[in-house]
Amino acid sequence: MREKKNSHSYFNVGYPSSGIFSKFNLKKFNNSTLLKDEEVKILEKNGCWAEDWKQIHVKRPFDPTLVHGTGFYGNVYIGRIEKGFIQFHGVSHPIGIYGCQITSSCIDDYSSLTMSTISESLIGRNVIIHNCAELSTDPDTFKKPVIIGAGNERSGREAILFNGITMQEIWLQTHLKSNDLMQQFLAEFSAQKLSAATPYSVIEDNCVIENTKAVRSVKMGRRGVISGATRVEECVIGSSPAGRTAICDNAVVKQSFMGSGVNIESGAFVEQCFLDKNVTVKQFARVIQSAVGCNSTIACGEVQSSFLAPLHEQHHNSSFLIAADIGGQCNIASGANLGSNHNSRTNDGEMVAGRGFWAGLITSVKYCSTFAPFTLLAKSSFGYELDIKLPFALVSDNVKENTLDVMPAYWWRHNMYALFRNNWKFQKRLGKGSDGIEYQFMAPDTAEDIQNALELLKSYKKKIPAYELENSARKVQILGIDEGIKAYKEMLLWYGVSTVLAWLKKPGVVPGKYDDIPIDGSKKVWGWTNVCGHLVCNVDLKQLAQDIEKGDFISWDDVEERFERFDLEYPKTRFAHALHILAVLYGRKQFDHQMQEKIKRDYEKLSEKIKKQIIATRKKDFENKFRKNILKEDDCLVEILSII
Repeated sequence: MREKKNSHSYFNVGYPSSGIFSKFNLKKFNNSTLLKDEEVKILEKNGCWAEDWKQIHVKRPFDPTLVHGTGFYGNVYIGRIEKGFIQFHGVSHPIGIYGCQITSSCIDDYSSLTMSTISESLIGRNVIIHNCAELSTDPDTFKKPVIIGAGNERSGREAILFNGITMQEIWLQTHLKSNDLMQQFLAEFSAQKLSAATPYSVIEDNCVIENTKAVRSVKMGRRGVISGATRVEECVIGSSPAGRTAICDNAVVKQSFMGSGVNIESGAFVEQCFLDKNVTVKQFARVIQSAVGCNSTIACGEVQSSFLAPLHEQHHNSSFLIAADIGGQCNIASGANLGSNHNSRTNDGEMVAGRGFWAGLITSVKYCSTFAPFTLLAKSSFGYELDIKLPFALVSDNVKENTLDVMPAYWWRHNMYALFRNNWKFQKRLGKGSDGIEYQFMAPDTAEDIQNALELLKSYKKKIPAYELENSARKVQILGIDEGIKAYKEMLLWYGVSTVLAWLKKPGVVPGKYDDIPIDGSKKVWGWTNVCGHLVCNVDLKQLAQDIEKGDFISWDDVEERFERFDLEYPKTRFAHALHILAVLYGRKQFDHQMQEKIKRDYEKLSEKIKKQIIATRKKDFENKFRKNILKEDDCLVEILSII
């Protein structure tokens, strides 16, 4: 459900979900009055001047002794001013207006404005604006669309940004481009949002702007901070009391939209982007023409023309990511070069990777390449396009034997600790409000990829076709096919039973027998799509597109409601899918008592194996001879490495 919009807001930002700015109205200043003659005299004595004092409107109480050295031009509305201070980072800022130039603006109650130039802006309560060379508005800015090409450097995957946009809405615009009629409706929905935009810069309650050269055509939600930035232009900053957004320390941000809790700092450069909530861009990173999902971190490297789902990590020097579509929970290592080596006559190549993609140190990939979820690329320079269909695989370029080596289910077979640690880590990063984002490594999408991989491995036992996994005629080695098949089946068992158990623990769910529940034991695949971290059945996604085409939806709000419904229904659908996977795995069509008992025994046995494997893979760190050479005492080992 959407939260109610705040009626006390200048532009009515609904926190945290809607972020939609409505038109400013002057009801807040209904009780304002013109300045009294004695107040004008005090202001002039304090070095203030006005183009026309009759255009200055104030709310009571108003203390003119707290306004010094300020020039007023056009209609200016000033809220209550009384003696007091506003604290920020240990510094007390006096309430009042000192050494400013203000043109055609509204300033709400108890704000502190010092040494700043402000033009055509709406400023909320308890706002600090200090040493801002320019806070201004180009009225046409908010009517002009900001168009990004997330996923391709050419003009193939454009999305129009607007106030309140979500990553799912960007996904619809960039991923279903062949559906022309639907795209026409989506463009109309975006045009509606743009036409409703307020033609002013808006700085909401409790915001801070300090020591910044230029803030132009910006809308900033409550508690937002711009401190020491070089330039912020044509941006919508969806800060909120629940998540303060901050742009600091020589950052440059242009034509970008962002959610709450975003941090852009340390010389970072962001242009024509959408940053979802709790995204961090820092340490001179460059992010251009991209959409970045929530709870992601980008530092030092460069990202351009990419669509990155939630929990993306890229925080090392020299990493380079261009024209990529990555499903989230990703890690781009130092020196990774993904996107500079196009093999067509224009820069229209793409790379598509599922959830959990991990590019190793100094890895180079040739475009166009695709990767199944949780693919790990070993340190290599891959000279041919890749199509890796085996999830959780380790992929390496065997230079000595001139082969492509692929180990299916590598993570499950050799690094169980990391898999389960990721579940804990991603859940912690998302916090309580995961907003329907799937963070577990085993989910409907990866389960079905494993189903497909099982069939592939069976065929690979006979022969691996040329040009199947790599665009070359050289040999491809599948390392441990039988072990991979066994591991994949274990993963399906763990997914099925753990999902059922989690569902039965939910409040209001009564555990019962499944003897009378007919189960489709055929090997058919339901089909799931990762819509920026939200898993949606292909049938539901197709129905959404059809409803948009038929004109059943009249705005983006209707689309948002449908995605909200998908999220609400997902846990139950996931449960039903898990039952289906178990039925396929055991080749049965009913969960009779005999089947349930067998599944229970197999799951208990598997759980014990998982426990041992987690301990064994982590225990290596405590038994490593060379590590012990540094951490010589066992107590020190535990202290540094933490517990298993």
